[in-house]
Amino acid sequence: APVHWVPSVNRYMVTSYEACHLVENDQETYSANETNSLMKRAMGHSMLRKDDPEHEVERRSYGSVLRPKAIKETWNAIFQANSDKYLAGLKAAGPGADLTREYAAPYAAENLRLIMGSHNATQEDMQRWSQTMINGTGNYADDPEVWAASEKSYNEVDDAIDEILPYLLKNPDNSLLSGLASMPVPLAAIRANMKMTIGGGLNEPRDVLGVAVWALLSNPDQLAQVLANPALFPTVFEESVRWVAPIGMYPREVTRDTVLEGVALPKGARLGVVIGAANRDPNVFEDPETFNINRPKKPHLAFGGGNHYCAGAW
Repeated sequence: APVHWVPSVNRYMVTSYEACHLVENDQETYSANETNSLMKRAMGHSMLRKDDPEHEVERRSYGSVLRPKAIKETWNAIFQANSDKYLAGLKAAGPGADLTREYAAPYAAENLRLIMGSHNATQEDMQRWSQTMINGTGNYADDPEVWAASEKSYNEVDDAIDEILPYLLKNPDNSLLSGLASMPVPLAAIRANMKMTIGGGLNEPRDVLGVAVWALLSNPDQLAQVLANPALFPTVFEESVRWVAPIGMYPREVTRDTVLEGVALPKGARLGVVIGAANRDPNVFEDPETFNINRPKKPHLAFGGGNHYCAGAW
């Protein structure tokens, strides 16, 4: 079923490519500003849980930091140096080393730390903050220990932001916080959006690295093909995020009675937009369960779509 009511989570699961695409491109009917959102509690009310025009104002505040030109001119050299550092650590760890622990996690965390301008934090801080707050966003069981750890990180991030903003105002650089320090953006919005960025900017690149390596090692023919032609690595990336979407599902809330793929949705209904399923929709992708870098090129939904298309995609 492209849209299916699941009582245990009190949501309509939207699973087909077409239905997910429709939801993403109609924010007037399907709002990101979900009532009683766990993400709002865990991270504050970020742009990810806002609709336009409020969302657009805050998204624009990120400026050019995450755009292709800045990545080419500023960040690629930094990414390369960080990769070399943590790859050396992976090699030094020897046989049995864990790719995620030794390389992918610290690499993604250190990249994010510098992009954000969190010079008063460590990559280990970033990892801890990201995981505990994301645990909060998924704390549907309302576990008090999960909330306590999430709240501790919430407060630590606020303190770190409050401390670094005056420094960056006097010592500007190419980071997100440096740009925000000189803008008339409310502190509450800066805090919430930085927490959202700590979540989305770390776990996803970390996990895509793991999935991509796992997929290639599991498919020796494709691994040999890529090693013979490194220009295929961007294709590996795109197929990896299609095959295992870094964010499997995110919420929306219906603002008015409507019908989606033949299913009547009442105003206030909660949706789960299941990108992990949409990216394996057999009506769009042939043999979707298989990792295949040679499949016909079709757009996936791993970065979402519409006005909420991932700001960090590049």
